[in-house]
Amino acid sequence: AGQNLLPEEISALILKELKTYVDAVYGAGEKEAVITVPAYFTDEQRRATKKAGELAGFVVERIINEPTAAALAFGLDHMSEDGIYVVYDLGGGTFDVSIVELMDGLLEVKASTGNHQLGGEDFDWKIVDFLCEKIIAANDVDPREDMRAKALLKEHAEEIKKQLGEQTSVSIELPLIMVKDNKPIGISTEMTREQFVDLIDELLQETIESIQTVLKDAHLTPKDIDDILLVGGSTRIPRVQQLIRELFNKEPRTDVNPDEAVALGAAVQAGLKSGALSDSGLVATDVAPFSMGV
Repeated sequence: AGQNLLPEEISALILKELKTYVDAVYGAGEKEAVITVPAYFTDEQRRATKKAGELAGFVVERIINEPTAAALAFGLDHMSEDGIYVVYDLGGGTFDVSIVELMDGLLEVKASTGNHQLGGEDFDWKIVDFLCEKIIAANDVDPREDMRAKALLKEHAEEIKKQLGEQTSVSIELPLIMVKDNKPIGISTEMTREQFVDLIDELLQETIESIQTVLKDAHLTPKDIDDILLVGGSTRIPRVQQLIRELFNKEPRTDVNPDEAVALGAAVQAGLKSGALSDSGLVATDVAPFSMGV
């Protein structure tokens, strides 16, 4: 408490915690690691991630892009399915989209783009704003100005978002969000999936524009794409799947668990690097998401 930490030092704390799990299984000591990052991370962000891994006690063998990792996880199980795939990766805080071609076990990334400040968190805050507008209308007080109330609403917003993935409407009963003039302030309302979609649709349209950009970069059209792989917890939002269906005219694939795909892909890369998967015949080549400059 009371410490000032650099972002890479905070990352290092998380990675150090992960290392304790590995050490518990394989014994203490130096470990080599493959760490994944959003494809749209800059060189500076990648260097900071590598540094965080080293601070945590890992030998960082490789930094790989998350959509590439997800494609590796898919590719290992579908070695014979040659084709061109879109990997749509919408996580909690970042969005990436890549086009990859799988041919005879060679996985080649054709193009990649994204937004490292767009994800499920933004959708949660949209729900928080929706609830706050209602509370302001009823009580003339904005819970966003109270740190604890804001945190409480954010926590509930995430739950509401998940419920709206399963149901078309959710009733919201929060009797105590904050206290004003010794009076408890709460909210009792309903939110429909339609209202949620209205709040986030502009952000989702941005992801569709990114797909169109990446198709253009790879000189392809939606018709050229054999399959779309969904990665990241936010792809569970039904509207995301609907937009992809409309663009490509086909069902996106969810062969690999969207929450685990990236971690599994990192393990595949580690297996290829260590030789444990050298018989698989899988090889990956990636693109640099930014021009390198001089």
